Amino acid sequence: MDSPEKSKRLTDEKLEAMIAAILRAGVLTAAIVVGISGMLYLIVHHADQPRYRTFELESSNLTSVGGILSSARRMVATPTDASRARSSARHRSNALAALI
Repeated sequence: MDSPEKSKRLTDEKLEAMIAAILRAGVLTAAIVVGISGMLYLIVHHADQPRYRTFELESSNLTSVGGILSSARRMVATPTDASRARSSARHRSNALAALI
């Protein structure tokens, strides 16, 4: 029969193995996301010419945490052309349904 200390140690080892597997999966996922994002960036911007003659500072609203958060909020809240088109089509169909 196993002693309580030995069974506890095995449980600890199993827990450590599970945590190690989770961490490995997280690091692998992060590496895949970074790799795919890097490739997509290079595909989109492969022909861009760098402008080394002029140095442009970031706009003043991107130099503080509050400014960055408000810019991110605006980016999320600003509808895209596709969402505007869907919304417009939805309004037209609702208006047509109200007439019927």
